[in-house]
Amino acid sequence: MELVAAIEQYTRGTRDLPTLPGVAMRILEAVQDDHSGLKELADIVSTDPPLSAKILQIVNSPFFGFPTKIGSVNHAINLLGTSTVKNLSLGLSLVGAYRKGGSRSFDYSLFWKKSLMAATAAKKIAQRQMPGCEEDLFFLGLIHNIGELALAQCSADRYAEVAEYREINHCPLYEAESGVFGFNHMEIGEYLIRSWGLPESFSHAIRYHHTPHLLRTDGTEADRFARLLYLASLCADMFYEPDKDLLLKQFNDGAEALCQRDPIDLYQLLELVYEQTLHVFPVFDVSFDSEKQNLELTIRLQSSVRAHLTASPAGDARETNRGGNVTEIESMHDTGHVLVVDDEKRNLQLIEAMLVSDEYRVSRALSGKEALAIAEKSRLDVILLDVMMPEMDGFEVCRRLKLDPLTRPIPVLMVTALNKKEHRVRAMEFGADDFLNKPVDRTELLVRVRSLVRIKRYHDELKGSLDEIAVQNERLRELEKTKEHLIHMIIHDLNNPLAAITGNLELMLMDPDDLTVEHQQTLSDCTGFCRDLQMMIEELLLIHRMESGNLELQKERLDMRQVVGDLLAQFSARASEGDVRLTFTAPTHCPDVEVDPRIMRRVVANLIDNALRHTPAGGKVWVEADVQEAEGILKLNVCDTGNGLLPAQCETIFELYEQVKAKNNGAGGLGLAFCKMAVEAHNGKIRAESPGADRGTVFRIEMPA
Repeated sequence: MELVAAIEQYTRGTRDLPTLPGVAMRILEAVQDDHSGLKELADIVSTDPPLSAKILQIVNSPFFGFPTKIGSVNHAINLLGTSTVKNLSLGLSLVGAYRKGGSRSFDYSLFWKKSLMAATAAKKIAQRQMPGCEEDLFFLGLIHNIGELALAQCSADRYAEVAEYREINHCPLYEAESGVFGFNHMEIGEYLIRSWGLPESFSHAIRYHHTPHLLRTDGTEADRFARLLYLASLCADMFYEPDKDLLLKQFNDGAEALCQRDPIDLYQLLELVYEQTLHVFPVFDVSFDSEKQNLELTIRLQSSVRAHLTASPAGDARETNRGGNVTEIESMHDTGHVLVVDDEKRNLQLIEAMLVSDEYRVSRALSGKEALAIAEKSRLDVILLDVMMPEMDGFEVCRRLKLDPLTRPIPVLMVTALNKKEHRVRAMEFGADDFLNKPVDRTELLVRVRSLVRIKRYHDELKGSLDEIAVQNERLRELEKTKEHLIHMIIHDLNNPLAAITGNLELMLMDPDDLTVEHQQTLSDCTGFCRDLQMMIEELLLIHRMESGNLELQKERLDMRQVVGDLLAQFSARASEGDVRLTFTAPTHCPDVEVDPRIMRRVVANLIDNALRHTPAGGKVWVEADVQEAEGILKLNVCDTGNGLLPAQCETIFELYEQVKAKNNGAGGLGLAFCKMAVEAHNGKIRAESPGADRGTVFRIEMPA
């Protein structure tokens, strides 16, 4: 409040404080009125002949690049849109009202040159960093230093002291102004913007455009406006200020904060600003001192930028990027490729002019058939499709585009005068992505096209990533297949040396005269280990064949009671040795099941072996058979009073090579993994149940009877 009071005290009674001219105020009020349209705006502009002439001059200049001559204010406003016309009118009015020949303390010509340079730079940067806000940033760039003009207008004599203060104290301009006046041009600018009734984001951006780091509203529109204006102001200073190295460093630091994901190529930006201002300066009645002088200045500036980029690590990264992905130089011109489809040439020219002004590449089609042919052959980002066309209307064209996998990803923007709900529903059913009503407003068109181009680019990036993932997956599958073949070969080849070891051990046991009882027992144990290893190898081979789908079951009808009885007889000696009681219960009538005998015997043997291995002395292992004739299921339970399992272990115990890490439980996952795969190969089910650790385990098998 003290600052505002000081500014009001300073400006009280002066007639030189910059104000918006009457026509500019009326335009601003009309834009802010929801009931006003393009016609009302054109009527206001037409009341000021010099302003009308300036708008027609700039709309026909290379700055916008419309391909045809625009002869009326109405047509110009329809092409430019309300936002652009508002900002141009405000800027032209201000420049016209406060253009002076200069004085000892303030160079008005240089002031407007730098303002126009900053405005052009702000628009170019905003096209990439803040799409949709380009025209607002052009206007803000034009008036960002309006506070300097106010100080010079109100107190020309005292403003001369600012240069002296700055030279003595070696400080920025705004600090020198504060030292002389107690406030600076940024604070005066904020005061003016507020008094004109412009948005708060504008006033905040003006207040902090030299010190954006002090605006504690990260990520807001005002914050981004201020940071972008800071860069634009530095761009303008590079054309007129001597200390290029300092400006370049400040620009790179500021660009890194604003444009982390989309870096700015300063060299290209300065070239574009210079080219554009050659067309803008005459419209605002600002001229270069001489073309040759400014050309030499630009060449020196480019050399300075090149030297800076070459010397800095960031510059190396930029130069490296030129050979890799799309750089800022390329992307500034690659805003997108748009196909415009309409049977009226006048409509085509109008929309094309709007798009070309925003640097889009445009293709035309006068019929649906021609549009489909172009879409198949060209790489498009958006299709603007008129609905009402002869022979093939826009709905049918959209339907065919979305049926073709090649053209389906291209966003379709329907341009139509049909505003009824059923028309929009029909377009949605045929796959349209967005709608645009006639007559087309330039700002709305560019916002929607820009959004759809961004979506298309994201789709293309995602598809590229998916294609790359598919290639990598195929390579992984090939590597996995090679690995499996190698493992299968190694496992298969283990049989030969293992058979030789087993044979030699058995030969030694056949002639035990020279062996002690202890050695005989050791050899017998080794023979048993070899048999266990041979069983593991056979199970690995069977698992591999089951996983690859190459195992053909040799099924026959089998009496499972007989199978279990034979296996219990084989394990009886081992059970007695470990002091474990081994029993089997089964119903009198137990139907045969159709299974592969060799594989099912191994399944039951693995379960009994596992139960005996984990049942302590004095415990019990029993097998139960049960028949549910109504459901056609034979149930087989292998139970023990051993270590038991935790609930989570019951879920993982069948996983391949899983080793259950419970206390006193060394159950190997390979045999159980084989059991699960073998049972499921017979269309059966297997599961493990346990009340908890040290409380025994039950393995339940269900087989179709």
